Amino acid sequence: MDQHATTSFIEQVNEQLDPTALLQLIGYATDKVQVVGSSVKAFCPIHKDTRFRSLLVDSNKRSFKCTIKTCQGFNGGSLVQLYALTRGLELLPAALELVGALDLPIDTAQFS
Repeated sequence: MDQHATTSFIEQVNEQLDPTALLQLIGYATDKVQVVGSSVKAFCPIHKDTRFRSLLVDSNKRSFKCTIKTCQGFNGGSLVQLYALTRGLELLPAALELVGALDLPIDTAQFS
C-alpha cells in the first residue's frame, strides 16, 4: 500500500473531524466535556481518568494532548491518533472506522 496515500488519507480524515463529535463517539456525554474558547477539556479516555480533565483538544489544530506524564497521550497528536489510542487500533483502521461512524464525505475505495 502506498504510504503517501495512507498518510494523506489520515490527514484528510483528521481535518474533517469535529472534536466534540469525536469525544461523543468515544463515549463522552456532552456534560462531561468543557469547552473553553477553541479548546475542549475532558477526562482522558486513554488512561481512563475520572478525576481531572487532563485531556486538552485544540479544535483549530485538530490535535490533542494529555497533561499526565505517564499517559500514552502525553506527547499529543492528531484526533485520529486519539481515537486510535482509545480503541487500540493502528492509524489506518482508526481513520477508516471514523469515516464510517461519523459519515465523513471521504472516499475510502482505495483501502477496501
